[in-house]
Amino acid sequence: MTTYPGVVTLDHETVPVTLGIGIGKVTLVAGDLEIGEWSDTDCIIRPDGEGQWLIEAEEETLFFLPDDPSQFAIGLEGEEGHGKHEASAAIVDPEDPGPKAMTMVGFYLLAGVTAVLGLWALISLFM
Repeated sequence: MTTYPGVVTLDHETVPVTLGIGIGKVTLVAGDLEIGEWSDTDCIIRPDGEGQWLIEAEEETLFFLPDDPSQFAIGLEGEEGHGKHEASAAIVDPEDPGPKAMTMVGFYLLAGVTAVLGLWALISLFM
């Protein structure tokens, strides 16, 4: 389990905690007291846009501020995107609308043209 120290805001007070992300589960511990344990499919961790992260589980939301925000973000990307560690909670950015249709058309068109030019260059080497 990968752990990340930081603080959460509970009842307008900051509490030092450790967020753990492991195989199939997410835990939040304050000292010896376990605040919560959730399956990675029932917990969503997403940035709030102001340096904190929202942990949403069981219809509750906690604001988590990691001690090292950049390392936390890198760790989540590694766990989510590359399976570098174990498993992770879903990372969702609700403000990201995704690529537009014309962007996707342009991307695939550019990829196709690049492939044709590469094939043409390869054929030119042997002619």
